[in-house]
Amino acid sequence: MTIEDKIQNVILTKRKELGWTREQLGARLGVSSSYIYRLERGDRNNPSTKVLLGLCELFNLSPNEITDVDNLHENYYLMDKRKIEEYNQLKEFILGIDVDKIKKLQDLLKSK
Repeated sequence: MTIEDKIQNVILTKRKELGWTREQLGARLGVSSSYIYRLERGDRNNPSTKVLLGLCELFNLSPNEITDVDNLHENYYLMDKRKIEEYNQLKEFILGIDVDKIKKLQDLLKSK
């Protein structure tokens, strides 16, 4: 399973668990329903950091839970060097995110 597959599955599953339409989830994230549709179908493989953090907040999950970076891919060794480098950069970024600081920043920005 790739990161994209994991994200796709989490979005679809959690959205349905919450009883939200694509339009409702898109509105909460500040994106279109067609963007959500493309993420769920796997047509859009790389959600922005803003969307990823928004999903974390809405679904009450950590970035690591959404991407499952520790169990990324059983065929990891087959990935080319560029993909491996991109994966390592993404993993480093995600593991370095302090969700509490992001939430405090969001609260500060909302108060202005």
